[in-house]
Amino acid sequence: MKRARLFTYIVLATLLVPTTAAGAQVSSPLVVGTAVSCSSVEFVVNAPGVSPAYELSWNLGDDVVLVEEGISEFPHVLVHDYLAAGEYVWSISISDGTASEQTGGTVSIEGPSVNLTSDPFPPLLNAESDGLVTFLAEAEGGETPYTYTWDLNGDGVLDDPGDPESPGAASYIYSEPGKVVVQVRVTDACGFSASATLPVLLNDPEEEDEDGEGSCHPAAQKIADGINVLFPDQAETLYTCEEIYDMFVGGLTGSQLGFGILDHAIKLAESIEDLTWEEIRDWHLDGTGWGMLAQLDRYAEAVDGIGIGDLLELVKSGDYEFADIRTALRYTVRFDTNFEDVLARLDAGASPGEIGQLYRTAQELDIDPTDLDTYLDAGVRLSDIKHAAKSADQLGIDWVDVLDAVEAGHGWGEIKQAYQLADDNVSAEEILAMGIKEYRKQSREQEQATRQEERDQRMAAQIASKFGVSEDAVWALYKGTCSSDWGCVRKYYQKN
Repeated sequence: MKRARLFTYIVLATLLVPTTAAGAQVSSPLVVGTAVSCSSVEFVVNAPGVSPAYELSWNLGDDVVLVEEGISEFPHVLVHDYLAAGEYVWSISISDGTASEQTGGTVSIEGPSVNLTSDPFPPLLNAESDGLVTFLAEAEGGETPYTYTWDLNGDGVLDDPGDPESPGAASYIYSEPGKVVVQVRVTDACGFSASATLPVLLNDPEEEDEDGEGSCHPAAQKIADGINVLFPDQAETLYTCEEIYDMFVGGLTGSQLGFGILDHAIKLAESIEDLTWEEIRDWHLDGTGWGMLAQLDRYAEAVDGIGIGDLLELVKSGDYEFADIRTALRYTVRFDTNFEDVLARLDAGASPGEIGQLYRTAQELDIDPTDLDTYLDAGVRLSDIKHAAKSADQLGIDWVDVLDAVEAGHGWGEIKQAYQLADDNVSAEEILAMGIKEYRKQSREQEQATRQEERDQRMAAQIASKFGVSEDAVWALYKGTCSSDWGCVRKYYQKN
């Protein structure tokens, strides 16, 4: 079946990059279409209205770079064959020697994928069984029809076509104890292929060696059986007793690996469901204790969006110390904050104590820790922020206002007095700008002026009443002829 051609057009606005003449430009718009057929991609370049010869520079995304010169006819076609399935990011630049325009896109070369299952599954057999295993290869993607080849006996050669009446199926009878790795390869109509493997294990615990003794250590058999129960979700393969015993005697590490370690890894796998037995085993072999792994698992359960597998990868990367990862997890849980943020602060050199104070302060102020960074970056100490918050709480105001006053150079006592002196007529900011001493001086002068005015009002009323004249007449005399002298006013009315 011939593959349908998928044609895609990409149109981009002109991007001019003048190189010599300021007024020169490539015709716009540059239109590039892609038609995909199996491994072949046809690029169709259309640049309407062009007349001179152009140079086309290609980067086809698979390490192939080429230049086409003297291109003057459009649409222009370039056909390129990709060697493997995948996504390829391509780009093209068209130039007339004075200016250039470029664009690009992505082409997807689709191949098949395959998943291999069996009946029974997992294919873990014992000597009493008939040894029959039926395999099913479930393929998708790529271009049908598919062809299948199998390696059912584990000799490494794909020479079995499987069941001719049921494509994708195959059966085999296993009689020899041991492990066989079965492989299937699926090839689509375009020639792209994909493979999958599945181990088959036939156990015979009663088999005897030359000395009439069991062929394998019973502890190794018990461990192999325990691991095989975890397959395929938490064990990467099925294990024979001999393979486990080989680990015991040093086949994996070069030195004897205790059965206790292998068995304990099984128990941990049963409780840490997101890790495989092999990952847990290798964690210990890398020199990191089980206790640390258990700690990571507990934190992973408590921190949203972070799995134990993510934490293991982080440890294995070597980019961070385990102690920093553990501290970041602990603070993430304690302060309900962002794990990556804590880890970045540790990596930048902040101590756990400093970070703890930061997050504790942010939590107390009910703000995001990054809001504090602005002040810290400006040289404000965290202790000042905490003091500002405490003072603001006492004064019933916003801590940001207090901190802004501190940054402006005002002392804590001065700020407190300013907010205590503030009223509906004058704000604390105005008092601070004026200065406490100057504000108090002006306040005293104002109070004195007010008291004097009240005394003058009373005196004017008394004189007016005593001599039977109006207060306006008294005030006029006081402010005019008598120049604010009440004695003068009284003498005037006494004489007249």
